[in-house]
Amino acid sequence: MLGWLGFMFISREAISEIQSKCDIVDVISFHIPLKKIGKNFKCLCPFHQEKTPSFVVNPDKQIFHCFGCGVGGNVFSFVMEYEKADFQEAVRILAERTGVSLKEGDAARRQVPSIRDQMFDVNEMAMKYFQKILEHPKHGQSAAAYLKERLITDKSIESFRLGFSPNDWVGLFQAATKKEIPPLVLEKAGLIIKNDTRNSHYDRFRNRLMFPILNVYNKVIGFGARALGDEMPKYVNTPETEVFSKGRHLYGLHLAKKRILEDDFVVIVEGYTDCIRLHQAGVSNCVATLGTALTSEHARLIKRYTTKILIIFDADAAGQTAMLRSLDLFLEEDMTVKIATLPEGYDPDSYVSEFGLNGFEKLHAQSKDFYQYKMDFLKRSAKTLDIHAKVRISDEMFLTIRKINNEIMRQDYLARLADDLELESSVVIAEYNTRQQKRPVKNNFQEKVAHKSKKNVAEEMLLRLMFHYPQMVGYVKEKLSPSQFMDPDLAKIATSLIEDEAIDEHIVSRIINRLQDVHLHQLVARLSEEPFETREPKEAINDCLQRMYENFQKNKKEQLKLMIKKMEDERNYDEMNKYLKEYKILAEMQTKR
Repeated sequence: MLGWLGFMFISREAISEIQSKCDIVDVISFHIPLKKIGKNFKCLCPFHQEKTPSFVVNPDKQIFHCFGCGVGGNVFSFVMEYEKADFQEAVRILAERTGVSLKEGDAARRQVPSIRDQMFDVNEMAMKYFQKILEHPKHGQSAAAYLKERLITDKSIESFRLGFSPNDWVGLFQAATKKEIPPLVLEKAGLIIKNDTRNSHYDRFRNRLMFPILNVYNKVIGFGARALGDEMPKYVNTPETEVFSKGRHLYGLHLAKKRILEDDFVVIVEGYTDCIRLHQAGVSNCVATLGTALTSEHARLIKRYTTKILIIFDADAAGQTAMLRSLDLFLEEDMTVKIATLPEGYDPDSYVSEFGLNGFEKLHAQSKDFYQYKMDFLKRSAKTLDIHAKVRISDEMFLTIRKINNEIMRQDYLARLADDLELESSVVIAEYNTRQQKRPVKNNFQEKVAHKSKKNVAEEMLLRLMFHYPQMVGYVKEKLSPSQFMDPDLAKIATSLIEDEAIDEHIVSRIINRLQDVHLHQLVARLSEEPFETREPKEAINDCLQRMYENFQKNKKEQLKLMIKKMEDERNYDEMNKYLKEYKILAEMQTKR
């Protein structure tokens, strides 16, 4: 780290070295299961909900493209999209993975770091500050006693990097000031709060046990904090920031991900302590929510590692309600969900304390699938199973069953529903189908793709030809310059294509690196991946060039008309006559052609 004023310039050579050591299939399959289809790989897109895979990874070109939502690019683009990172951060993430050393550049070439980079650094600093306070024999005494009472071992304290924020209004703020960290960075990271009345700052976390929250790359993104006194609320989280969102992250995933992949299932609990205690008991594929309900983003995050889930929430009414809300999210992602019901009065922490790993395994063996759990809950809530209750229960179950993508499984659950409610199977299926027909069908992503502008079709076609027949780039370079493109984005891509010195299978990925703009990455991926073939590429290129020339002339005439009208309105007849003369020359040229 170069301090709080700047970070290293990353050379093109370093970027090329990192890219050469990163196979895009390996990088993406680390997060999402890929299936080989022909020479490419496919999967469900991680960036939008879909039932039919449209996310394609091309190992030859080292790019990816989703034909559903349009996202695309190379290995750096994927990390930028997936981790919500900028280009510099994506390069550093992949540098760490490949072992490429990024050397500091000359001071003159240093740049101001992004706010995300500064937040990662300041959160790391805060975590170490809280750890030191916990280790202090006097200041950390109350927190250490609490952890001992909760049976949290020293090894867990170290693994989960637990800490303690002292009962001091400016302890962290002063520690950061000594390191010359700007208050604005601390404020944006959610570590301090500004007092506008006094024009001062104070620490957000005071007298609380601190649970650092790390992302899958071991970067500290925020904190969960538990009060040790009577302060309310009992738990406080870092607010939403550039790097932290409760709905996108899970506590303990950085430690659990390896075991999740090995065991091919994940255990989800609600509390930080529950998660730590299960890890201590040997259930190291456990993660916890961050004081919020499970979200579709959580589901997609988990799906990077497994499609099998065991949820253990508290046995109280709030826990069961939260469980029910989670079911549909996972079913929509084609994931298998099981629910373990704790005995009354237990939470995962107290349960594993009393019954240990054997108790957990018994709990897992007795877990229910989503259907049985929801059916049992609805029956208990109904109390009596009269016809009105049967209608209400079937309505609720329909809402969940329709989330299942597999038709055979859906029919099986409808048959189970009929049996449980003592109804004719044909009646239940008929009612379900009637409800489905009344639902409005929406497909926003297909609408987006279908709603393409008809402008610059020739320019797009020319670039597609250049991508599919790179040997023709030199020919195009002789015929026109990028400045003749009317679309500025297409002009940038054309410039990169024409300036590329090497013509090989990695040309697309190199161009994406030069552009360093996510929108342009997606455009390049689409143009290079959309199916296209012609027997006579030179003839097709000439046709595109002709249409581009005609479009350019037509646009020029429209601009001249506007200027003629403007000069006439302003009674500037000399300028008007000049534009008129230019317009006539242009019209005569078109007539001759």
